[in-house]
Amino acid sequence: IALGTVTSANNPNYTVSLSAAPVNFSITARLITVTADAKTKAYGEADPALTHQTTSGSLAFTDAFSGALARAAGESVTGGPYAISQGTLTAGGNGGANYTITFVPANLTITAKTLTAAIVNNPTKLYDSNTTATLTSANYAISGLVGTESITITKTTGTYDSAALGSRTVTVTLAAGNFTAGAGTSLSNYTLPTVATGPGTITDKFIPMIETLPTAGAIGFGQALSSSTLSGGVAKDPSGSPTLTGTFAFTTPAQVPSSVGVFAASVTFTPTDTANYTTASANVNVTVNKATPVLTAPTASAINQGQALSASLLSGGSAKNPYNNAPVAGTFAWTASGTVPSATGTQSVTFMPTDTVNYNSTATINVTVVVNQGATPLTVEAVSPLEQTVAVDGAGSVEVRAVGGTGTPQFAWFNSPDGVTGWTLVPNGDSAALVFDPAVEDNTGYYRCTVSDDLTTVDSPVFHLTVSLSRLPAAGVAGLAALAAALGLSGVARQLRRK
Repeated sequence: IALGTVTSANNPNYTVSLSAAPVNFSITARLITVTADAKTKAYGEADPALTHQTTSGSLAFTDAFSGALARAAGESVTGGPYAISQGTLTAGGNGGANYTITFVPANLTITAKTLTAAIVNNPTKLYDSNTTATLTSANYAISGLVGTESITITKTTGTYDSAALGSRTVTVTLAAGNFTAGAGTSLSNYTLPTVATGPGTITDKFIPMIETLPTAGAIGFGQALSSSTLSGGVAKDPSGSPTLTGTFAFTTPAQVPSSVGVFAASVTFTPTDTANYTTASANVNVTVNKATPVLTAPTASAINQGQALSASLLSGGSAKNPYNNAPVAGTFAWTASGTVPSATGTQSVTFMPTDTVNYNSTATINVTVVVNQGATPLTVEAVSPLEQTVAVDGAGSVEVRAVGGTGTPQFAWFNSPDGVTGWTLVPNGDSAALVFDPAVEDNTGYYRCTVSDDLTTVDSPVFHLTVSLSRLPAAGVAGLAALAAALGLSGVARQLRRK
């Protein structure tokens, strides 16, 4: 401890000094009591969060707890309760040295998990005027077991709710002695069911018990269940013996699954001994695969030698389901559109179905494409100048020439005020030359010719035509000025006289 600001105040008779022996200020650990909360869980569940309360003292400043409580190992009901210890729990920083924790432990208790039991597989008997039901372990289903644990119910009798023919309810009262634990299973970890109920039948014929379902062969989308082959399958007397002879067949063989994937289809077992047994039904899984469409080839337009298949247009063609001939929507495209064929021949076309969920996109067919030998692709050349100025009443023209191509070229002239937008078809502009004779001022503008042959369409360069008044003869200008003055258009007359 240092002298700090201690003085003798206003008394000069004293001199203040510290003792030569050192004096220290000590900070002791803060005392707190932490009490663990008791916890409970059912067998097989995950541990709940282990929590605690501060039951004496408190944390200083902004200090907090770190670490976690721990509990003794074990997962059975009879092995508990399991002590909850302080584990790695500390308070504050400095490795927990700022606090002395008094820990009050608690326990984690594991309770038995509740199971339920049901009657299954429709225990059936012939009418005998009493309500006694004969059962096997296969007539019980237990719900709620943990993981792969197993329990077998051994009670062999139950009670129908009536002795009359028809669908009945079977009830069995169960006791602890009716249960046998499987490997790795302890009955003490469970609250065992005391009753099991489920449907049963009293009939004038036995209903076979389908022990093993048959295996169904895969089919394609569009095929009926009748196209799937059933193999295997075992049916027995409801008591479990003997094994019955008979056949499995689809209950509705004409049914067509609505999409690819796994389809649950009903199968019916018909016994050979129909005097003592009736039919029994169950569901099997049928795999439905994608179908590959059956194609009718489209028609390909001709191309010139040196052109790729992408220049050939495909039209027509069709695709159908291979099993029911239903039309399949989609489009045809060249399998290798960049191929440049050297001569007329067949090339591969791929069909792309719209419905890619139920149809494969790998169906191809060969199409004949005509390759015009020696032909050169169509090009368009300007014959007249691209920039022209002609006088009003004079004669002018814009003209192009088609070079190469296949067939007779067709011409169509278009006009635009700025050469970029607003292109409109010029009336009667269907020849190589567009003639203005006599030229009028409204003919001023930009012109472009679109040329088409049997295979392609090409645009010409853009022409710019200006029809100018300044190129009129002087007599013509004077005459127009006089006409404008006579019509009272003095402003127009003055402008014309300046020309």
